[in-house]
Amino acid sequence: MSDKIYVLDVATGEEIVRQMTVEEQALRDAEIAEWKLQNAEAKAEAIELREIKIAAYKKLGLSDKEIEALLPSENTQPIFLNNG
Repeated sequence: MSDKIYVLDVATGEEIVRQMTVEEQALRDAEIAEWKLQNAEAKAEAIELREIKIAAYKKLGLSDKEIEALLPSENTQPIFLNNG
């Protein structure tokens, strides 16, 4: 990956665009890799928590429909649309 650095000198208004150095690029790539790892871990935790909740609800005797109604939806669209 070849990223650029953008620098704006506020005092003069000068804009400088340059390629990252090898060290800067390595640091940036490491930051991106760490972010991706944290994101994957967070998703795995959310899936595990959902499975734990489903198991607990099943122990209480709830049906699949009732469980789905209690769990947050992964769909961020509103359930009901106001048609006027």
